[in-house]
Amino acid sequence: MRIIVILCLLISTSLSAQILPQDENEFIKVRGIGAANTAEGFRWTLWYETRTEDIKEIKLYNLTDGKETLIISLKGEKIYEPDYKKSEIIDIARLDWIYEEGTTVRLFRLDIVREESTTTLYVPRTFSESVKKTHRNLIKERLGHEQPLVQVRPYIYLDTRRWTMSDYYSKDEYVIMHYSLDDPPEGPTENVMHAILAPGFDPIGFLEYKENQMLDECQDSTFQMENLGRNMIYFEWSHKGCQEDGPRHVMGVFTRDGEEIYDLRYNYYSNQMPEKNHEVWKAILTKP
Repeated sequence: MRIIVILCLLISTSLSAQILPQDENEFIKVRGIGAANTAEGFRWTLWYETRTEDIKEIKLYNLTDGKETLIISLKGEKIYEPDYKKSEIIDIARLDWIYEEGTTVRLFRLDIVREESTTTLYVPRTFSESVKKTHRNLIKERLGHEQPLVQVRPYIYLDTRRWTMSDYYSKDEYVIMHYSLDDPPEGPTENVMHAILAPGFDPIGFLEYKENQMLDECQDSTFQMENLGRNMIYFEWSHKGCQEDGPRHVMGVFTRDGEEIYDLRYNYYSNQMPEKNHEVWKAILTKP
């Protein structure tokens, strides 16, 4: 069986609303958010490109430690200085994520304050195991600190909420992973499914079968399929119930990369999905 690399597809457990992650708008483009391990200690770094000359203040927050933490704040001329920006030294007690095994994702919020308005970007950043190992070694060498590694369930950040893997199925013809919210809001259940399918899988044939099946078995079903090019097929369906299954609204996309076929779906367990959910997930799923 092939080795599976869990995709970190681009919210914080403290956020309950769906928000589309992005790293640029008409005022600024984030070029990088990184980690600098200096002789004095660990710092966050920020590198960006401004697109307007009337920004009054920039604030960068870390949202992924169970609370909102301001790490970089800039005002006036400092915003437009050409070098990258850096935070104060971060306390080792706030670096437990470096000692998580596997890939880690951090979610940041950047507030851009102008005279007329304040706009916000939510920017996730992924840190591989090899990068974290380098940080662990440097912290041990420079600060004499080390601590045991801990295992965490694989997770992904999609709509600025953290989705943790709840189930994993593997057979010769597919690998299927289900993700659930760490902090689900009140209301219908939501989950995300990510599948890696065998090269011979036929997405269009499957979707045509699904449409006919729903017409026969489901109440008030709707169905749509759209070929977006770029080896991508978008699909969406909803119903008020199919035999023993309850109501559901599904949005998803099949993509092809070489011989591999991927299936990513957002499931909302009601036939009436909120407009905001639909808007955000349509953008996530169809993003090139």
